[in-house]
Amino acid sequence: MSLIVFEGIDGTGKTTCADKLLVYLVSKGLDCAKFSEPSHSKYGMKIRNAMNGEKRLSVERETELFVKDRKVDVKENIKPALKEGKIVLLDRYYFSTAAYQGSRMTTIEWQAANLIITRNEQFSPIPDLVLFFFADIDSCIERIAKGRDIKTYMERKDNLIRVNDIFKLIHAEMHGKYNSFAINANQDIETVFNDVKDITDTFLATRIS
Repeated sequence: MSLIVFEGIDGTGKTTCADKLLVYLVSKGLDCAKFSEPSHSKYGMKIRNAMNGEKRLSVERETELFVKDRKVDVKENIKPALKEGKIVLLDRYYFSTAAYQGSRMTTIEWQAANLIITRNEQFSPIPDLVLFFFADIDSCIERIAKGRDIKTYMERKDNLIRVNDIFKLIHAEMHGKYNSFAINANQDIETVFNDVKDITDTFLATRIS
């Protein structure tokens, strides 16, 4: 069993790579499951509905909803799949909460992010592999605009810059704790995916051997 997490701002291609990796691993005969956060629990749906609204929830309310949603996801999806020995691919995890909600808190951004990570790790499985996707912000915005019509406050450039900076901090500060890799997502999607595939193949080879 392994938990592989994909993190980064929208427009980096992380979701596409997660989907492609699922197909690739299944083609190799591996038992896999893929989930994304927020989930489709009642808390996750409240988050999704709020993100499509004009008025943003308070950071306290937003964070609480993510924690409640994650508790459901861990209990009903992630832990059962890991217990069955599956490779679990997770599109966003508590690192996203640390980056997005941490960027809104009044404390120093890294301190806020670290507090959120610590809180979530009290009930969430620690990932075996974390892939942080980083790309030029303007390129991400262009990809978002081409990919869908709905734009939320999450996708404003100033917000994406702050969030991306915290993702970089998390990767730098926690690299020794987690088996994490920075993915150059400025490349074309096939090149990015080949990097993801190579890292994953190497990682799984060490787990199986």
